[in-house]
Formats: sequence, C-alpha cells, structure tokens
Amino acid sequence: MDKSTFKQGMAYLSAAYSRELTKETAAVYWDQLASLQDEPFMVAVRQAVGHCQWFPSVAELRRYYRDEMRRRRMNAGQVIEYKPANKETAKKHLDKLKRTIRCRTK
Repeated sequence: MDKSTFKQGMAYLSAAYSRELTKETAAVYWDQLASLQDEPFMVAVRQAVGHCQWFPSVAELRRYYRDEMRRRRMNAGQVIEYKPANKETAKKHLDKLKRTIRCRTK
C-alpha cells in the first residue's frame, strides 16, 4: 500500500472516531497493514466506520479487507468450488496419508 493511502485511511478513522493517533500506534498499524492493496484498504476503512462502534483494531480492518477481496474475487468469477470426493478417491487419499504417517514414525 502507498503510504499516502494509509495516511488518508487513518485520517478518515481518526475523524470518524474523534481520536488522535500516536506515532507509535500509527507505526503498529502501518507495520501490520502495509502489505494490503490501496483501494480495498479504503473500502475496509469505510466498512469499519459503518459497522464498528469503537476505533477498529488491526484485526477488524483485516477482516473487512478480506471480505472486500472475497467480494472482488466472486465478482470476477474467481470463486473456487470444491467437488466432494467419491468414496474411492477418499479411500485412496486416506491410505496415502496413513502410509505417510507410518513412514514418519519408524
């Protein structure tokens, strides 16, 4: 994420919750959120303001970010569907797992 986007998001949160952030708190949030993408981060910030009674934690912002990324993947048709395995395939995988466990315990 671009540092200016981060500052914009944190300023939005500060204004919404009437809370000044210390340099230390901002540094922790930056350390934990810097790897996020700009636009979905700002969506997460707005979602947090709309749903959180108190200033959101890093974990809460990440949850809203994950929700936004999931929504984007679904809209792009990138939803992964898993087919249930039939009994034969399940037995094959289970047997392989058992053999692996036996090899590691010897």
